[in-house]
Amino acid sequence: MADINERERKTPEQIKQRILEELDKQQKPLSVQDISKEIGSNWLTIKDYIQELQQERKVKEIVLGDKKVFRLVREDTYLDIPITKDEKEKFYFLFDNARRLFKEFGKEPTKTDINKSIIKAIDKFNLEVPTVWYLYGKMALLKYELEKDYFTPHAPKNYKEIVNFLQETINQISKKKNSKEVREDQYICYGKTLYQIKEEIYQFILKEDINKNKEKLKELFSSFLVCLPSQDDFNEINELVSKFIMIIRKMTYLENLNLSKKQVIESFDAIWKMIAMYMFYNSLTEYSRFKNKEEIKSLYFEDALNNKISIAQEMISDLEIEYLNSLSKIKEPPKLEDNGLTRFIKDMISEMAEEGVKEDEQIS
Repeated sequence: MADINERERKTPEQIKQRILEELDKQQKPLSVQDISKEIGSNWLTIKDYIQELQQERKVKEIVLGDKKVFRLVREDTYLDIPITKDEKEKFYFLFDNARRLFKEFGKEPTKTDINKSIIKAIDKFNLEVPTVWYLYGKMALLKYELEKDYFTPHAPKNYKEIVNFLQETINQISKKKNSKEVREDQYICYGKTLYQIKEEIYQFILKEDINKNKEKLKELFSSFLVCLPSQDDFNEINELVSKFIMIIRKMTYLENLNLSKKQVIESFDAIWKMIAMYMFYNSLTEYSRFKNKEEIKSLYFEDALNNKISIAQEMISDLEIEYLNSLSKIKEPPKLEDNGLTRFIKDMISEMAEEGVKEDEQIS
């Protein structure tokens, strides 16, 4: 621990920088007392500077039971989830080489192109870097930015094999027409039926006349429901999806479902974003260092999951209102002409009703 004279020589900016460095080094949230002990500054001083760092949006407070801890706000990973320096260097190596190879094939790569190509290399060579399933499939936990320089002197021992494999993979991806084909290829490779059906639903609603093929719409949503995760911590999401699909099935009885197409696709988009956040959480907690699911949820996912669930609830509620409003606009069915056939049908129905009343009286 630093002595008093050393502490007195530290400027406010130096102390704040040390706080950030310590949070990064520890790879986990720390309390004020923890930080104070590690960097050798009075805890009251640390508390003041932590508040400043919060205002600067560099540090975030998390409440765990009756304890307050602080985690680093990272700009380069999704949901501020920490990765090690070694993992970051491996990602840089992959990003840099993948981008270079795409350009050699005459293609300016999208984020989807980069992620799908490096994921294959990560799994093929067991590179031990965190990857997760999210909105568009499996991806790196480190964000890929189109304009960022990813040059690094770091290279794995078998880097030539990795680069050769990347080249073969990128050659195949470059032949795909669009990002949709690249995504679908990954879903098939990993046997992710839920993601495949999700893609089908988006394309069907956006491009087809859903009013002419309502049975297909019901079939797709029924398959989607069957493929959802069945874990206990997914129950709330399952219930919301079930309610959404029940409303969709009711709406298929409307005369012109195309009039509600915008609301249907927006609601499904909110549903998928909620599910994808859970898929992110679930796939991350498969790693040993993230295996404490409750703690990881509290530290990194609580706000994001609750936000996605809240938006989905709101969209489902709006869709239900849209359905009820559509019902109110339906005109009464035209009356049957008063001819011999209609009189016969009315008489038959009356007789059946009378027989039904007699049976009820006998049973009671």
